[in-house]
Amino acid sequence: MEELKNLCQICYTEDHKYKCPKCGTKTCSLPCVKKHKTQSQCDGVVDNTKYIKRDEFESNEHLVHRDYNFLTNLNRTIDVTKGDVRSQNKKILAHNYRQNNNKRFQKHGYDSNSNQYETITKRQVNIRLLPKGMQRSNMNKSGWDKKKNTYVWTIEWILLDPLNGQELQRKVSYRIAENCKIGDSIHPIIKEELKDQPFYCFLKKLDTPASNPKFIPLQNDSFLADALRDQTVIEFPTILVSTSDKVAGYTVYESESESESDSSDDSDSDSDSSSEGSSSDEDEQDDQPEEVSSKVPLIQEITSEKTNNENSEQKPEERSEDKSEAQDGN
Repeated sequence: MEELKNLCQICYTEDHKYKCPKCGTKTCSLPCVKKHKTQSQCDGVVDNTKYIKRDEFESNEHLVHRDYNFLTNLNRTIDVTKGDVRSQNKKILAHNYRQNNNKRFQKHGYDSNSNQYETITKRQVNIRLLPKGMQRSNMNKSGWDKKKNTYVWTIEWILLDPLNGQELQRKVSYRIAENCKIGDSIHPIIKEELKDQPFYCFLKKLDTPASNPKFIPLQNDSFLADALRDQTVIEFPTILVSTSDKVAGYTVYESESESESDSSDDSDSDSDSSSEGSSSDEDEQDDQPEEVSSKVPLIQEITSEKTNNENSEQKPEERSEDKSEAQDGN
């Protein structure tokens, strides 16, 4: 009987080497394990929530070990989770502490009231930094390359349909040197889409309404550093590519200097036209004969009548005075 207890319960030819953790069936080899699973439809996974009578614990020892292992693993999982939470909280608190005590973050940090993010200047380009963890922030690999001894950019390329302005392709290029030409830096997949057609590049202008997007034309043979100088980007530049210099739904952005020059030209032309108009009016007035006003004789007649009335009022007074003087003399 003791020898039968040690035998494999599937083949009954060799001593058992394994035990099923779910049902406790003894097996000797992998074929016997597979045969046991097919015959008993046992998956070998312990169900810790299954109800077991108390009497079965005395006859089956592996149930006690099963419960012991379950409680041990549960305790270990709780400890590991607590440790992870503590370490993550320390990192978050340390990061917030550095931001609050750093003057650069205090000056250009995120303001929840105005929805403004940190803005820095690199290579004479204004860069708006998004919060860490956002997709565009994680995609940004721009920085100084020591091997190339130059600054490299991450560039987003968007191929547009000039007829309707829809996006045909969007790709991101990494580690593009700033001394490269724009036409030579286009993503290979977008170059395949162009199929050797002439193309035009534009820089997407920020802070423009979505109903009227604007772009800044770029020269294909200009260097990337020259094209991005004094421009504003979010994390990294976004360059639009099209087969036409005009794209439906987009307008060309005019700088303030150009608009001021145009307005000054318009004001000069208006002033010239006004001066010409005034001089012509003066000439016309000189050419016209002088008109004699009919009101002058009327005014003279009125003034003459007033003087006559005053004289007539003064004469009776003088007569009365003469009479009084004569009576005094007598």
